[in-house]
Amino acid sequence: MSENNNNQNQNQSMNGKQFAAGALLGALVGAATALLLAPKSGKELRGNIADGYQQVSEKTQQVAGTVGQKSREVYGTVSTKSQEWAGKAKDTAQTAAEDVKTWVQSRRQPSAEGSDAETGTEAQAEASEAQAEIAAAAPEVPVGAEKKEA
Repeated sequence: MSENNNNQNQNQSMNGKQFAAGALLGALVGAATALLLAPKSGKELRGNIADGYQQVSEKTQQVAGTVGQKSREVYGTVSTKSQEWAGKAKDTAQTAAEDVKTWVQSRRQPSAEGSDAETGTEAQAEASEAQAEIAAAAPEVPVGAEKKEA
């Protein structure tokens, strides 16, 4: 029996929501119809429509201007940050390359026990490979970016 009451409450709740939505829609349609069919002269009605169009047009222009301004701000921020990040990446790659060169040079110096010529050649090949990998991984700075910083 309580299940039957719950179903009735849900149906009544749903009917109430549907009724409210229908009433709102009916009110909107009625208001639009009243405006169009009200006893106004054609000249007055056309003037009201023109005024409404003018207001919408002005608001659209304001919104477009605001969006354009915000877009320019975001573009400037993104451009600046990307140039900074590219510079940092380039600096990091250069530092890593210098570290590899230093390491290779330290490996080339003869130790107290003596160094094998093959070991120096292998170290040089490894250093060349590491430098090539670093150069390939480092992002390139855009062509105009270096000119702006100078």
